[in-house]
Amino acid sequence: MLQATGGRAGGHLSLSYLGPPTENRPDLALDRRIDLVVRQIPGLADARQMRIQADGLVLADAAGRDIHHWPFSGTDEAEPIAIALDRRLPDIRHVALADDAALHGLHHYPGFFFRTGEVAADQAGRPLKVGVLGHDFKFIDIYLSYLKSVGHSVRFDTWDWAGPQDLVRSREVTAWADVILCEWGLANALWASRQAPPEKPLIVRLHAQEVRGAAQRFGRRIDANQVTQLVFVSETIRQQAVDLYGWPEAITCCVPNFVLPERFELSNWPHSGEGVLTLGLVGMTPASKRLDRALDLVEALQARGCPVRLRVKGRHPDLAGIRDVEQAYYRQVFSRLENSPDLKRAVVFDAWGRDMPEWYRKVDVVLSCSDNESFHYGLADGVLAGCPPVVWPWEGAAETYSADWICASVEDAAERVLSFRSMGAEQVTDMQGANRALVKRRYGREHIFRELTKILSAPFEGAD
Repeated sequence: MLQATGGRAGGHLSLSYLGPPTENRPDLALDRRIDLVVRQIPGLADARQMRIQADGLVLADAAGRDIHHWPFSGTDEAEPIAIALDRRLPDIRHVALADDAALHGLHHYPGFFFRTGEVAADQAGRPLKVGVLGHDFKFIDIYLSYLKSVGHSVRFDTWDWAGPQDLVRSREVTAWADVILCEWGLANALWASRQAPPEKPLIVRLHAQEVRGAAQRFGRRIDANQVTQLVFVSETIRQQAVDLYGWPEAITCCVPNFVLPERFELSNWPHSGEGVLTLGLVGMTPASKRLDRALDLVEALQARGCPVRLRVKGRHPDLAGIRDVEQAYYRQVFSRLENSPDLKRAVVFDAWGRDMPEWYRKVDVVLSCSDNESFHYGLADGVLAGCPPVVWPWEGAAETYSADWICASVEDAAERVLSFRSMGAEQVTDMQGANRALVKRRYGREHIFRELTKILSAPFEGAD
């Protein structure tokens, strides 16, 4: 069964089907549920069928004629993530699963959750109607897919960063919901704290952006008296917000972001081969990601005779749309590259995409060069993929991960990278296993999902 909602900007596809019994559980036919979001495609309104093939997803019209194909490659054209856009799209009534290879292909996408009998039985409390308000769901989408997979209902109200898209929809979603969840404490949380039904529990989940720059104007005006719980992904950010906004600590708590260890597999190290050690940096915007530090490290390793490459994954900065001070920073960085042939040859820019497991197989060492982070997903994912970490001392880094990963300077970072290069295979394997275990133990999705669900369910404990 395939259900769809959508409209002028996109659509939500929620697919449920019974898969074949597994080898270890021949008595159990897995009830699989997959959530995808797709952008607007010409002719999408005519879609009536969906086929899952080995190489991707196909939408077709009622006669079976293909309308659009999304390959399993994580392109911008298809944006399958487990969030629902509460809009309208004509019903798609038929779905076909081509073969087992098609099911395997879905693992290229992070936005799905398989529901088995064991997971469903783990659900606690009554089913909830959860209204979710936010401008960006990338850090919570899979959890919301999980909520639906265990029987809760979820409706989405998509906002812009600084304001609403549709206040009629906002009022409908918050009136429908048992509990309101604001992802990010920005304009959405400001509105919900003042305009949402006051009897509804209001949970606000905050990251790092909320205590910095222009975003502070929202935090200063949020009515904390109407907020049930402020959930921070970092203890450092929690304390900064309490100090900055005077929010009562009694309604604050810390639940970190979650990771998906099963997406990444350890492999022989170094990953990249060719005798060249490859550094990986995920994201170069904003300027606080400090691409210049990664370039410093490349030059320091080159000076020590280490063949090195730097792969930078992410969108390039839009110089026309950022502050003058950031424009100057990026112009200086790119001028530096153009004027240093050795440095330029060593740097590869990879486009943004959802192909992170594949990308990390080209990377040997993952970098976290930032001035500040609340969690840094790129670092956690790199460690899960078996990349030794090199981390600059942003506030909270040692507590979030490990003091052993921190480097005090570029010279210190270069020595750390060279020490990895001199390790034997057994030493590297032991280090990979220990680092991966740390990230999985602290931030594995099972643990974090339970904590978030407890917070959503707490206002209803003991209720009939």
